[in-house]
Amino acid sequence: MGDAPALSHSRIERGQRSLRRLSTFQLVIAALSGWLQREQEDVIALLCEENRVLKTRLAGRRLRLDDDERRRFAELSIPSSAAGIR
Repeated sequence: MGDAPALSHSRIERGQRSLRRLSTFQLVIAALSGWLQREQEDVIALLCEENRVLKTRLAGRRLRLDDDERRRFAELSIPSSAAGIR
């Protein structure tokens, strides 16, 4: 029918083994990314709760920041693309 070479049995097995390895790799990456996401969600939840507690302790009073604290907040709020412009 055609001049295309037939795939040998060993080439097919090698292809299947590489697919299995790739699938295992993908599974590991998916598990790792899921774990990292849960860790990040836990840290965010802790920080939100910490902020809530600190805000209730302030009880409507103004938070006084010194120059160093203002500078640190400003550095954190600058997007990374704008940080290279400085």
